[in-house]
Amino acid sequence: MAAWVDYEEGRTAEAQWMQELDKLECLIQAHEYEQRTYGEKDLDEFQGLSSKIRSTQGKEWLDLLQQERSAHLSKRKRQLPVIFVTGDISVYETQCALLSDEFDFQHISFKHILIKESEDQSCRDAKFLRDCLTEKADIPVSLVISILERKIEEGIEERGWSLVYGFPQSLDQLLEFERKVSMTPY
Repeated sequence: MAAWVDYEEGRTAEAQWMQELDKLECLIQAHEYEQRTYGEKDLDEFQGLSSKIRSTQGKEWLDLLQQERSAHLSKRKRQLPVIFVTGDISVYETQCALLSDEFDFQHISFKHILIKESEDQSCRDAKFLRDCLTEKADIPVSLVISILERKIEEGIEERGWSLVYGFPQSLDQLLEFERKVSMTPY
């Protein structure tokens, strides 16, 4: 009981350290919640706790957390330069190739990048992807989106815009992409 009273009243250096860590933990939780809600929740009101972090170690951890939060928030505000093309594969594969050549877009066949990922032994999901493709099973949307996001980002420096065909296969996939990766400008 005495330790609890020490903590509550901040009598000892250890109690003060624990109080500071409680505030830092609250900031971490707020950031994690912002990440889990893909930026739909802005928990700026918790940032006032930052001024209560005073120790050298606490400030170092706070700085790392703020850098991570800033990167997350800037990612949420970006809009990836991507155009999704849907329809008959025989038509859009040819048309996408022509458009990519004419406008210097990165040309992404979603089926081809899934196959390539499934063959890449350095990819931690390669076996799972191979199994899904072999069994013609649905690949979880979160995995599909992370693969697609990485591929689009790889081409931004080189070509800017990406032309993607084969994705999305449903409105739900498109909405999930927008929620997790790139907000629409409208």
